[in-house]
Amino acid sequence: MKIDQGWTRAAIAKLWEERKRMNYTPLIQYKHPYYNSTSIYLKNEGASPTGSLKHRFAWALFMWALVDGHINADTTVYEVSSGNTATSEAYMAQLIGLKFVAIVGSTVELSKITAIEKYGGKVIKTSENWATVVKAEVTKDPSRRFFINQFANADRAEEYFESGNLQLESTNVMHEILQQIAQPNGSCDGSSSFYGRHYPQYFVHSAGTGGTITSVGRFVNRYNLPIKCILASTEHSVFHDWAVNGCFKNDSGANLFVPPGISGVGVSPLGPLEFGVTTSLLPSILTQSVKVPDLGSTAAMYVLREVAGIAAGPSSGLNFLVALHMAVEINMKQSESDKEARSVAMIVCDKGEKYLDTYYNRTWIEQKFKAKGGTKALDCYQGAIRSALNNGRDPLSSFQSCQLMTG
Repeated sequence: MKIDQGWTRAAIAKLWEERKRMNYTPLIQYKHPYYNSTSIYLKNEGASPTGSLKHRFAWALFMWALVDGHINADTTVYEVSSGNTATSEAYMAQLIGLKFVAIVGSTVELSKITAIEKYGGKVIKTSENWATVVKAEVTKDPSRRFFINQFANADRAEEYFESGNLQLESTNVMHEILQQIAQPNGSCDGSSSFYGRHYPQYFVHSAGTGGTITSVGRFVNRYNLPIKCILASTEHSVFHDWAVNGCFKNDSGANLFVPPGISGVGVSPLGPLEFGVTTSLLPSILTQSVKVPDLGSTAAMYVLREVAGIAAGPSSGLNFLVALHMAVEINMKQSESDKEARSVAMIVCDKGEKYLDTYYNRTWIEQKFKAKGGTKALDCYQGAIRSALNNGRDPLSSFQSCQLMTG
């Protein structure tokens, strides 16, 4: 493929202009009086232009694809996605003038399809294996079609998550969090340094591709920062068992998944787990993986809206629940007289409005989670989380009675 260098330079310039418009998403400091003054920093990625964490991720993927010469002025970009990544990639494709096609599952939320189409993307819904479908599409015209592959190439795009204190500041989310803790009203101009400032003890995040937590883990390791990365894992997460026990190298684990799960996380649709091929999760950057019930994560989404005023999606509920668990762990390790600032950082992944017909719909919950106790169990989990908050306890320790409920 002969690269049009003039077009490529112009496209890269457009991405840098987009980075300036993106600025920093809000960082909200949540404190609960019964959690011994431990802060949970909520990085609200729902405030990004396309309404999710995947906006910065898509920026990095497209920057990588341009710099490495994978896309040209006449390229059609293909992706497999549960919705959020494809929405953000459709935005980036439209920004630089390319066609975009998303392969999505047959049960994807209508709101996500609408969002992809809003930015000029085409959607192909399928109940077949995503990898087979996208391969068939791209091989029809391989010189002008490119599978950007969020699951494999988040690792390759990781370089473009880097954020030195330069005039053109890139998109590593931990860099932003530390800058905002140090300088709450700052912006992405690279004007301040986070070194010597307060660091969260833990960073908590779930895995869809694994790219975000891996980029944070590498950033933390590269600069020798005292932050531990905790994987928030869904009830049927293959990433948990892969990271902890080395499972699913020869089996995708798809037959173990119990729908609806937590939208967009916990499983790779491309087959058995292989770093840089079907996932970008690097187990070596993790300190721990915490697995929690899917209805518990959904309940935490509701509680997050109550206590912090943020309507987010279920993966954010998962992150919040594990962040509360880690906050209790911090308090157990530190005494009342310990003056060291205590905090956990987590990501609010997307907007709750995308899930009004699903995870925020009690009829849908009753139908889809019937085997797990439906709305009765949901209410039980919410009550357990609220009680734990009001008593400074670990919410996960209160879930046993809720888990015993069945439809």
